Amino acid sequence: MKQANEHASVTLAREEGRIHPTACIGAGATIGEDSIIAADCTIGAKVTIGREVTIGAKVTTGANCGIGDGAIIYRGACIGAGACIGADSTIGERATTGEWSIIGEWSIIGAGVTVEAHTEIEPRAVIEAV
Repeated sequence: MKQANEHASVTLAREEGRIHPTACIGAGATIGEDSIIAADCTIGAKVTIGREVTIGAKVTTGANCGIGDGAIIYRGACIGAGACIGADSTIGERATTGEWSIIGEWSIIGAGVTVEAHTEIEPRAVIEAV
């Protein structure tokens, strides 16, 4: 069922069952083909989600984020406003990326890791909790 201010890509994803009914999708957000959003997620306004992205349960994103094609974001992760998650990157369970942080493509941010605001992580980096 289309909600007010819902982008056509969000409506289609809902109709196809790729967005869990308990997920809250902000106004102006776009969702790429074959992407999945699990239960209890909150996706901020004007977030762009690429193709074939998997977002686990209870993930929260701030507004104006970009999530690249093929990215995987695990349960309970928090993506700060304006953050950019590169294509094919993985954000671990309960990890946090600060506002306006940039995670390079093919990078892995481990479970529980916090990436500070305005930090840039190089492509193919692996960041693990200590």
